[in-house]
Amino acid sequence: MVTKTAARRKLDLKQVEKALDETLTNFVCPFSGHNTWTIAKELVTVVPHKSHALVMGNSYPAVMIACTGCGYMALFSAKILGLYDEEDSGEEDE
Repeated sequence: MVTKTAARRKLDLKQVEKALDETLTNFVCPFSGHNTWTIAKELVTVVPHKSHALVMGNSYPAVMIACTGCGYMALFSAKILGLYDEEDSGEEDE
């Protein structure tokens, strides 16, 4: 699960690895062909844009992994992976 520290949310990397292992099988980088990845230590946030303007309010917490061969990055929904609970975040749905 995610733990809060100041304004950041640190991830339990063991739980992230387990969630990704259960979801992905033999995940290969589409650019380099490598299959080794590093996991970001904190959630990243995807924020929607409309008409070239930043929309404040909604955001989507994600787990980011990067290919160790070329640096290609992939994002996975922390909520769908079961790693993010809005009740624990201190934020409310709009």
